[in-house]
Amino acid sequence: MSSFDAADVPGATRSPDDPTISVLSNGRLVHWYMIMSSSLISWVSIVDTGIGNSQPTSYIDYSISAGAVSMCISLLFICLHRIPSLKAWAFGSHPATMLEFSALAFLALWWIVAVGLMTRDGGIADSALNIYYSVWLALIATLWGMNNWFYTRGTLSARDFTNLSPTLGGWYCMAFVSLVMMGSSANIYDHRNIASVGTGSDKTAWVFAISVGAISLFCSLIMVASHYRVFPFLLPCSLGEIIMSLVLLGLWTSAVIVLTRANGVANQAGNVYYSTWASFFNAVYLLAKWKRVDRELEVRKSASENNVEMNDDMDDI
Repeated sequence: MSSFDAADVPGATRSPDDPTISVLSNGRLVHWYMIMSSSLISWVSIVDTGIGNSQPTSYIDYSISAGAVSMCISLLFICLHRIPSLKAWAFGSHPATMLEFSALAFLALWWIVAVGLMTRDGGIADSALNIYYSVWLALIATLWGMNNWFYTRGTLSARDFTNLSPTLGGWYCMAFVSLVMMGSSANIYDHRNIASVGTGSDKTAWVFAISVGAISLFCSLIMVASHYRVFPFLLPCSLGEIIMSLVLLGLWTSAVIVLTRANGVANQAGNVYYSTWASFFNAVYLLAKWKRVDRELEVRKSASENNVEMNDDMDDI
């Protein structure tokens, strides 16, 4: 007899009407609605903006197809979730199928490429903020949906990668936003040929932006690695982490002041503007979480010492 047991598969022994299955499926259904809505906004906005646009026709066509394809896929899965007969055929009794994962994985790659091409300097997202916000929302909703799928499936999710300490999630976020900052600043520096035609102040500002992103990315990756004991001398919740957080807070405070001021190079809505502010708030978050962790450790240490003293008193009696 095979050692495989259906009970080992999450949801395999449950009926499609099981309340747990419904809650998990409805949670992911929200993500599909978000993907569909943002894809529709992107599609319609690009069709409207693309008329008379000076960019290559192939680029406009691709940008339109990005929203159209994503909307069609998300609409299909909304129907699969909502129509009982289709739901039974597509998902059976399992709350997380490989069919749905394949669609989410495809859309994640689809939108990563689309965001990179549309929000770069000179991209079509410069023509309308609706396009900028909708493509980012579509990507975030897709990644959020994938995380929900992993959690429902019982495999690794974002929580499993960030539960080593309260600050680890913040360091992952800092690394991602710093990468966006560095990449976007370098793209603008190259696309606008700042090295040749930019003024002295512009050159300095963009080099500063690239450097801030690179330094922050390096520090963030160091701290992420430290949570996995790669560097024995730098541990989570240690003095080294608070020093690193303070350094990054000072760095990003300077970036906010210099880059987003009036007539600053990043005073308009875009990847550099938002990544600058996001990194600043993330640095504040890291400091707050570290302080809380430090306080919790002190409370536990105090409770442990009190317990030892109480045991000593009992021994004396």
